[in-house]
Amino acid sequence: MLQTTVRYLDRDDLYRVEKPYSADFAVDEQNGAKKSNIITTDRHVEVAPVASRGEFNININGFCILKENTTLTLEDALERPEEAELKYQAELEKILHKNFPEYTRFEGLDFVVRRRHPNYPSEKEETVKYEQPATVAHSDYTPEGAIQQLKGSFPGQEAYFLDKEYDMINVWKPLVGPNNDWPLALCDYSSIQPTDITRADVLHADRITENQLLYPSQQHRWYYVESQQPNDLIVFRNTDNTGKRAGLQPNSFGSATVMLTKLIQWGSMPPSQTRPQQGHYARVLK
Repeated sequence: MLQTTVRYLDRDDLYRVEKPYSADFAVDEQNGAKKSNIITTDRHVEVAPVASRGEFNININGFCILKENTTLTLEDALERPEEAELKYQAELEKILHKNFPEYTRFEGLDFVVRRRHPNYPSEKEETVKYEQPATVAHSDYTPEGAIQQLKGSFPGQEAYFLDKEYDMINVWKPLVGPNNDWPLALCDYSSIQPTDITRADVLHADRITENQLLYPSQQHRWYYVESQQPNDLIVFRNTDNTGKRAGLQPNSFGSATVMLTKLIQWGSMPPSQTRPQQGHYARVLK
C-alpha cells in the first residue's frame, strides 16, 4: 500500500457563488480578472496496487485493466506521430471491440504523449514540448462537455451523435516499462458520492468546455498499476451522455484520475524514457 497525497478541489465557500474554472491561455489579471479560481487541498491517502488485472469492471468501478499488445513504439510515437496514431487507433479499435462487444463503434478523438519535464513540478513556468502530469483529481468531461468536444472533433456531424448513446473513455499505457514514475491513479467510482463531484469550466481561446473535479472524502478508494508495462492498458470512463450506465449516477461521472508524484521511484526509468500515451475515444452503444 502506497502512502501519498492526492490534490482535490477544496470545499471552499467560494463555490457556493462561483463555478470553478481555469483558462489554458494567458490572462491579464487586472480589474479582478483571474486565470483560474481553482482552490486545491492536498490530502494524505493510501493508494493500493492493482492485485489482479481482472478485478475491476468499467461498469462498476469506472475503469478496468486490459492485457493487450500493440505495435506502438516510443520511436514511432515521437518521430512519426501521425502515422503512429493511425496505426495505433486501428489496433485499439480491434482491442476495444473484442473486450466491449456491446458497443457498435469507436471513434478516436486524440493521441497524446506525456513526458514529465525533469523540473516538474516547479513554481516557475516553463515552455515544455510534452503535456505534463495532471495533479488534480478530475474527470475530463461532463455530458455537456462531451458534446462540445464531439462538435469540435466532428464538425457538421451533430445529427449523427446527438441521438445516440455514447461514452467518453480513455485508453492509457506507458510507451516504456516498467513505469513507476508519476503513474496514473484511479478512484474507484463505487466509492464516490454525487456530493463529491462538481463541474468546472475549462476556458480555451476559441471555446468553453466542461470537466468534473473531485472534492475530498475519506471513503474514496484509490488504485494504481505498479510497474505498468506497455501491454497494461488502463481503460476508464470519463462520462456518458445518458447517466444510465451501470455504476454511474445522474452526474454521469466515471472514474476520477490523477497522476501520483515521483515519490514512487523504486527502480523506475529516468523521466526522459517514461512517456505514457493516452487517447480519448467516443464509443457508441447503439
